Formats: sequence, C-alpha cells, structure tokens
Amino acid sequence: MENDSTNAPALVGTFVRNLELPSGGWVVLRDPLELRGKDRRAVQRAVMDPDRKIAAALDLVDGTICMLVESWSLPYLPGAAIPRTDPDLLGELTIADQTALEQAVEPAIAVLFPREVTIDDAGVPGSPTRPASA
Repeated sequence: MENDSTNAPALVGTFVRNLELPSGGWVVLRDPLELRGKDRRAVQRAVMDPDRKIAAALDLVDGTICMLVESWSLPYLPGAAIPRTDPDLLGELTIADQTALEQAVEPAIAVLFPREVTIDDAGVPGSPTRPASA
C-alpha cells in the first residue's frame, strides 16, 4: 500500500522525548503518536469542570502529562512515582519544571485533540486545508 501523505495529518512542532528540567531533573516522555483512543479518554476523564474553560484546559494539560511521562527524576522529590500513578505529584513541581513540561506536551495535545480545520486555516502551516486559489 502506497503512503499518500496528502491525507496524513500535518503536525507543527517537534515531540520532545527526553526533557532536561530547570531544576536539574529530567523526564522521559512517551511518543504521543503511540497513544491510543483509551489514552485520550483517560485525559478527557481528568477534566473536572468542563464548563470552566481555563480549569478544563489545565486539567487537559495535566492529564496529557500524566499519560506521557514514562519516567522522571526530580531532585526535590527523590523516588517520586510517575504522575500516571499519582497525579497529585504535578502540584508539587516547581513552577519552572511545570512550565517546561507543559510546553513539552503542547504538540501531543494537538495530536490527542486536533482542532477542527476551517477555511480560515487555508495556507496556515500544518493545516491540511489548501489555499482557495490552489
């Protein structure tokens, strides 16, 4: 079967697998392309209050981090379980480490929860919508 890249989703950004944290710790993240529907549903279940957009967005990010962290080492939380096992540990991260993790999972969120493509996306890098003049 020939690979038709015209129908493949276009992704903007790079997936980070090994992340050095500002605290001197490190995180190994799963490849988001290996995630399955059950993983997305688990993230969706992590959303506590879907009617509050900011809270829902934060829950979505935290849920994605929980799904992606394979292993980590934090100098201020030695021997800590991974967040999939204990999601409350995300609240113990330093602000700098939390921000680095949130930025690292942004491309994965785009894979798990792709936006609906509209005509306004024509010509936008990463969008499968072709310009109207094409």
